[in-house]
Amino acid sequence: MASMDAQKAAVIVKVAKNLQIKDPKWLDAVIKHESGYSPTIQNLGGYNAHGLIQFTQIAVDELHDKIPGFRPKTPRELVQMYPTFEAQMNGPVYWYYSLQRKPYGSLHDVAMATFLPAYRTKSETTEFPDWVKRANPGLDRPKDYNDRLRRLLNSPTLALNQYGEEAYRIAGYTPSSGSNPLPLIAGAALVVGGYLIWTRS
Repeated sequence: MASMDAQKAAVIVKVAKNLQIKDPKWLDAVIKHESGYSPTIQNLGGYNAHGLIQFTQIAVDELHDKIPGFRPKTPRELVQMYPTFEAQMNGPVYWYYSLQRKPYGSLHDVAMATFLPAYRTKSETTEFPDWVKRANPGLDRPKDYNDRLRRLLNSPTLALNQYGEEAYRIAGYTPSSGSNPLPLIAGAALVVGGYLIWTRS
């Protein structure tokens, strides 16, 4: 598991704000859940998913097609070319979410953007397709995934629960600030129909 500190937590705040994610803790919870903050972690469940938000081959293909200059062609190459927390957050993680519809107004928005983007507009109680349920035992509907993230929101292990005040200060925000004094990170704003599959790490 990657070590976490206030500087890294500040990166989460900045990236979330630049992506128009209403609460940076939502992105924090996804990253904690998917990778435990480890930018080089590999899923061993057969999906060849790597990195902070468990990039799959489909996600890498879409980044390669839509982001000018994006060179990795596989999830393994992605983590090799973006091996640090900061590099991956400011690069592939930011670009992945920037390709989808903004703003992100709810935990469900961020969760399903990560897990199955087509379900961002569906109810939490909508059944996942059978292939998703087979691939992710125990996740039958968005609520099952979202509930895992909700539990993390109050966890003392969440980065922004440990370093929130200092992280917001470093990032140049206050937790209730609606302004965005920071420059946007460069990235395309295109709609993409890809998805990432949640897998255990």
